[in-house]
Amino acid sequence: MKKNLIICMASICMLVIAVFLLWNNNNVSNITLDSIKDLSEELIESKLIGRDIEQIKSIFGEPDASLSGMYGIIYELVENEKNIVIFFDNNNKVNNVKLRIDEPNTNNPIPEKEFQFGFLVSKTPMAIKVLNNNEINANNEEYNLYYYGFAEINIILGENDVMPLKEALLSGKITLEEIIEKANKDIAKTEEQYSKFEEHQSVPQIYPYADIYKDGGSKMYYYEKYNILKCNTLDGNKDIYIGIPEMKINDVLE
Repeated sequence: MKKNLIICMASICMLVIAVFLLWNNNNVSNITLDSIKDLSEELIESKLIGRDIEQIKSIFGEPDASLSGMYGIIYELVENEKNIVIFFDNNNKVNNVKLRIDEPNTNNPIPEKEFQFGFLVSKTPMAIKVLNNNEINANNEEYNLYYYGFAEINIILGENDVMPLKEALLSGKITLEEIIEKANKDIAKTEEQYSKFEEHQSVPQIYPYADIYKDGGSKMYYYEKYNILKCNTLDGNKDIYIGIPEMKINDVLE
């Protein structure tokens, strides 16, 4: 009797698993970019949340773009009008979805946000945690901002708008994504300058420049007065370090 009960329970469990897998596969096969383009953000998120990045790519194909400095990918839903941004956690699972609608711009384009940093150097170079990206917005990907060798960093926005970088981040004056995006654009400008030199010419050191590490894709941006490290390690570290020019990746990552 007991043996029959165990067999019966095992059969029920196997049936439940089979039904779930069939339901899950059917759900995946029914999801396309075209099928979700008119859905709400909440409904799209309910269909994608918890899926890993490879599964998303198998459903939608290779993304149209990736976020600069964040762990997210972008697909175009309606050409030049509507995109979906899919965010992933440290385990490569979908944890957030955002729709971006590009309104036609009949006025002058919004200028790129320009800023500069001012620094107070600390006596002893060490990593100091400033904040977690979730403190800026609860929906943001979770990673930390550190200073290395700086006791304080101020940001200069415009001519007279000067404040501590932490305050600017928490008040929405600037985002960590914008800082990394600007760094990538600065690197692109440097590469354009290098391209103007002939092969036989002596090429001077032009700042900023960057190194990408084979730890998963961490990137160090070298400026004359500071460095920025955007981590992207295989174990899921996405932290950002802003440090003195002498900062090396081994100073902050073990």
